Amino acid sequence: MVLSEAYLLSALVAGIFGSLHCVAMCGGIATALGVSASDAKSKQMSLLYQVGRISSYAIAGALVAFIGSQVIDNSKMITMVLRVVSVVFMIGLGLYLAGWFPKFAHIERIGLPIWRKISPLSKKLLPIRSSWQAIALGFLWGWLPCGLVYSILLWSVSAPGPASGALIMVSFGLGTLPAMFLMALGANQLLVYISQPVVRKIAGIIVMSLAIYSLATFMGWL
Repeated sequence: MVLSEAYLLSALVAGIFGSLHCVAMCGGIATALGVSASDAKSKQMSLLYQVGRISSYAIAGALVAFIGSQVIDNSKMITMVLRVVSVVFMIGLGLYLAGWFPKFAHIERIGLPIWRKISPLSKKLLPIRSSWQAIALGFLWGWLPCGLVYSILLWSVSAPGPASGALIMVSFGLGTLPAMFLMALGANQLLVYISQPVVRKIAGIIVMSLAIYSLATFMGWL
């Protein structure tokens, strides 16, 4: 299987329109990071935090892609099953973003055992006083249980190799970057805007459409 541009574009767009969920999950810590740093360093610290967060996505993508390559062993059937499951996740996420399926958030309990071990470490890094602390905090918060991240990781499982899996997750992380970075700089009006019911519904519909499009591309229907 060759990594297609459709995979990367889908991951990027999913990050852009799914960033509503990212802001809700990580916006608070991102904003606190900007506030805790001095005015002169706020932009730099916020950017380094995002670098750390996206780096954790890349490592997770490479890891699951490696595991997938060992398990799948070029099996078209298993790859197709994983793709269908990821589409189901994405549709569930779209319904959740639109406000039509709030119970989808329960899927995030999968990562709670790991997060309970990581969370105390992140608290020790606050307040941020150095660049390495900002990167480390972002890296740790990248492992926060998130249904959106889980959905994109399922795409990475069927990637050709670790590098491709990492690239998919980096594309997704870059899609979330604008909203997260603006929130870190105190652009609270963004949260007010994207919390509007109509915006949530549009974002949900786009994510669901994107999921169906990715499946159609994978199956060769487009």
